[in-house]
Amino acid sequence: MPNSDAYPFCLPFLRNGFELGFDAPVTIIVGENGTGTLLVFQERCQRQGFFIFDEPESALSRTRQLELLKLLRRIDRARNAQVIMATHAPMLMACPNARLLHLACPPNLKAPPHMV
Repeated sequence: MPNSDAYPFCLPFLRNGFELGFDAPVTIIVGENGTGTLLVFQERCQRQGFFIFDEPESALSRTRQLELLKLLRRIDRARNAQVIMATHAPMLMACPNARLLHLACPPNLKAPPHMV
């Protein structure tokens, strides 16, 4: 049993009985090419929702990135979900109908050392 005082289990949504439910049985396969990650994306994105992905390409091979791009296209066509994604992957930025935003530190502010 994890220690509820240790991070990330101390976060309120985990401490208060957060459960991740799936509509259908899902087997998560952990592999170097991101198979398990893609399965989770595919399962969760089959319903209405608001999804935030933080650099999903870091866990995906190029082939799996193409699969994620197909999933993003299906979400776009279904018009039942919104995705916000931080990515450095040109392949994912090429998603048709995507609105790309470049976030940077304003010139009048000094960027924190870890961002230089």
